[in-house]
Amino acid sequence: MPDEPLVKHIFTADPSAHVFKGKIFVYPSHDRKTDIKDNDNGDQYDMNDYHVLSLESIGGPVTDHGVALKAEDIPWVSKQLWAPDAASKNGKYYLFFPARDKEGIFRIGVAVSSAPEGPFKPEPEPIAGSYSIDPASFVDEDGKAYLYFGGVWGGQLQCWQTGKFVKEAYSTMEAQTGPALLPRVAQLSEDMLSFQGDISELAILDADGTSLRSDDHDRRFFEAAWMHKRNGKYYFSYSTGDTHFLAYATGDSPLGPFTYQGRILDPVQGWTTHHSIVEFQGKWYLFYHDTSLSGKNHLRSVKMREIFYNEDGDQSLVEASVAEASTRRISTSAYFSTPATPPRLKHTLRTNNYHELFNPTNNDKYHRRQPTAKMLIPKADRKKIHEYLFREGVLVAKKDYDAPKHNDIDTKNLYVVKACQSLTSRGYVKTQFSWQYYYYTLTPEGLDYLREWLHLPAEIVPATHIKQQRSHAPPRGMMGGEGERERKPFGGRGGRGGDRDRGDREGGYRRRDAGEGKEGAPSGEFAPSFRGGFGRGRGAPPS
Repeated sequence: MPDEPLVKHIFTADPSAHVFKGKIFVYPSHDRKTDIKDNDNGDQYDMNDYHVLSLESIGGPVTDHGVALKAEDIPWVSKQLWAPDAASKNGKYYLFFPARDKEGIFRIGVAVSSAPEGPFKPEPEPIAGSYSIDPASFVDEDGKAYLYFGGVWGGQLQCWQTGKFVKEAYSTMEAQTGPALLPRVAQLSEDMLSFQGDISELAILDADGTSLRSDDHDRRFFEAAWMHKRNGKYYFSYSTGDTHFLAYATGDSPLGPFTYQGRILDPVQGWTTHHSIVEFQGKWYLFYHDTSLSGKNHLRSVKMREIFYNEDGDQSLVEASVAEASTRRISTSAYFSTPATPPRLKHTLRTNNYHELFNPTNNDKYHRRQPTAKMLIPKADRKKIHEYLFREGVLVAKKDYDAPKHNDIDTKNLYVVKACQSLTSRGYVKTQFSWQYYYYTLTPEGLDYLREWLHLPAEIVPATHIKQQRSHAPPRGMMGGEGERERKPFGGRGGRGGDRDRGDREGGYRRRDAGEGKEGAPSGEFAPSFRGGFGRGRGAPPS
């Protein structure tokens, strides 16, 4: 079951699963093939309708009920029907969905049907006061219904910090310091068509009661909100986005606050993931997606796997894991357990190209049950990576674990990524992200560490450090300069990121462009070169 997509005749993603009328109904987004180049803007995410899937038994046939709603039938929508969700109340079924309005701003709409499979009739306007993406509905045992939503970067959540849409805030993506942006929650009206009361932030706190930080990309909220409840405890789960984890937090109220607990799922193949959790016939299941069927980020497939609870005391999620001989990159199963009795697990994760050990420990910097990933990189290969990083001071690697060789270093691309992840975890390297690449910058602490590791004299420093010593001016590119290489403008085509005029950053999808000026994104064929200037290899402002 974990290795097989629910359906293969269409591409589906962002699954929201619910049990209606004794069946599991899955409400996914519908990826489709396109000739739009795969790029940092997400232009290739060109979804324009929704299908509804259902299954009567686990492992049994899956029914595609066909198109339940089309963009052309929604008066206020311009494009991009992203991750939806559904709810049942008052004998009716409600489909909540995000899309761009005529001004390119994400709003959340609702459509109604008398049947869980649709077709759904949309309301003529989006929900008043709604914004951003990834709506997740939750109807509590007392009949009150809530809608959770929000997504940073391309999801525009950063534009709504004042309560009004601030277009200029889009380019910040998210702050580099301070508290992380938080998901939003609002109670729904009795008819499920509007908000009842104000929209509020949903607090996600550390174990000591402090807010998660914006630079804590392994734990902070990014998108893909989901709420479920078991034995009186509320579980809020979400995606960390650019680090590709599914994380969760627990609380005693649907309105929070929630305390971070750990991970449900480690990175799968493809850019991030989106999930739902549902109980069916006495068991619990996690629905998610990956790109193992297509190998393309914009053509995803929904999958599912069983998750488990440990009944000793209060329930909480722990990441954990199963060692499966698999040709797909699926790294964990989800387990529910008590904080007092974390499992002592040590398993080998097998994928098509590598073995990775997960060793749960109580000494993790952020969370005592979070596993530490270690990889056995041959010393000769590690030395090549360290020598290159020390010499250049900067390094770029493609987000492709299957690439046989790194572009600049004579070793596997996977070794480069894993070595730099290890250095990042110890503060020796600073990591930034884009759609297709990791960007690594050596820190002063890393400089000292690598010099000692390589047994080099103190007077030897990386080329980038020499340049910084010659001038106190910001590196070229930091203030929007073009750098030394030829820059190419990109098209204004709107995809999963939207239309983009010259210098307008609103259209960028889920991009991390800290410190950059009004630059655009590279084309899908762009292979970056990262040579001693902040922002190099990240594209250029439109000319």
